[in-house]
Amino acid sequence: MNVERLARTYKFSVCTVLLGFVGLCSSYYLLLAAVPFHLYFFSEWGGSWE
Repeated sequence: MNVERLARTYKFSVCTVLLGFVGLCSSYYLLLAAVPFHLYFFSEWGGSWE
């Protein structure tokens, strides 16, 4: 087994996991930030949920 190829594959997988984790966190925070915005937006337009 080639050690250099193994290290390159390991580095690539770590980068992929980190990028996926960062993307997941940013989309989650965007979703959390969108909730109060939507509530404010719909309340401004008179769209009450009752």
